[in-house]
Amino acid sequence: METGKIIATSRETKGWSQTDLANNSKVSRVMVGIYERGEAVPSIDSAKKVSFSRFYYDDFHKKFWRFSMDLDKKIGDSAVLKEVVTLFDENLNQLHEEVIPIPHFGFKFFKDGKLYSYVNVEDELCFVVFTFNF
Repeated sequence: METGKIIATSRETKGWSQTDLANNSKVSRVMVGIYERGEAVPSIDSAKKVSFSRFYYDDFHKKFWRFSMDLDKKIGDSAVLKEVVTLFDENLNQLHEEVIPIPHFGFKFFKDGKLYSYVNVEDELCFVVFTFNF
């Protein structure tokens, strides 16, 4: 699949407009359109600026959670990414965003207002439960 089609399909899967993608990836809406039409290919730097996972619904608190990675800094040719959690109300209005040490990928779910997830601790797979106070 061509890069432009991958970008468009990913954006549409998330239910985002080109403006939403532009705002979340820190590129202009015009550039999103150019990328989707295949008129240009995003640089590695642009592609690494933000990476979102799906939304998770916490039915206890009636909130949506999204775990993502964002560009923190560059060291030489390497990108250093930070893990970010964003909290939304039921109408998907952003309530809070914070850097956290929980990987945005991997299996996780909410039950009784707590996040259950698998994490790697010293090369051992662990099942952990997180609670949040925000």
